[in-house]
Amino acid sequence: MYSKWFQIMSFGIAIVAIIGVNHSGAFSRTPPAPANATEKILVKFKQDVSYERAQQIIEAEACTVDRILETSRIYLVRFPIGRSVTDAVDGFLTYPEVLYAEPDFKVEKLKR
Repeated sequence: MYSKWFQIMSFGIAIVAIIGVNHSGAFSRTPPAPANATEKILVKFKQDVSYERAQQIIEAEACTVDRILETSRIYLVRFPIGRSVTDAVDGFLTYPEVLYAEPDFKVEKLKR
């Protein structure tokens, strides 16, 4: 009996460790944003999503388009001050039209 309970608890702890829980106790699809993330995120919409629909989703998330990488249809989106990177990414991931959303990172050239 004890070993079965232990196996179940170990499995539950492993699942939570793999999936992750955010500060509110709810499961999160994205890891916390690293320190080198900016106030922008990259959003890629599915191929069949029109530019008009992409703009509607961006506006619904209270964001603005900073730039569109036309060849790959990736949008560099600026989110409002006070909103966390994780919240912005999670907001976009709720739409079925979004293929992925991720933080835009600051990258620095390595010094030799």
